[in-house]
Amino acid sequence: MRTKSEVLGDLRNMLRDIFVAKSNGETHARLARAHGYVDGYMRALIETGLADKQELVEIVAAERERSSGPAMRPFAVVADPFPSPPVNVPVNVPGKSLDMTAVDIDAGTPRTDAPPMAIASEPAKTAAA
Repeated sequence: MRTKSEVLGDLRNMLRDIFVAKSNGETHARLARAHGYVDGYMRALIETGLADKQELVEIVAAERERSSGPAMRPFAVVADPFPSPPVNVPVNVPGKSLDMTAVDIDAGTPRTDAPPMAIASEPAKTAAA
């Protein structure tokens, strides 16, 4: 009879194979079959009392983290991959006409590096010929 550590080692190997196959772009049919084998194996471990659900969840999480990194990282570690570009939005300043000012949406403040754009409320003046 095999020991618990040997059986759980086999489970870890099967999970590792699945995660490697998924990252290599294996077909859905093969991945589904492999998931079915692992699901049945884990069910047998629970039914025979060799492992409980929490223990199996921890093993799956550890193998997933080993193959593709941690599931979550602190927000401070992750740089914003899609920073908001400056957007021209109407800014209503009391006592002044409505104009278009480049505003940083994240901060809600006018940007100093972009020139304001006036709204054309009057027809453009052209030089008389």
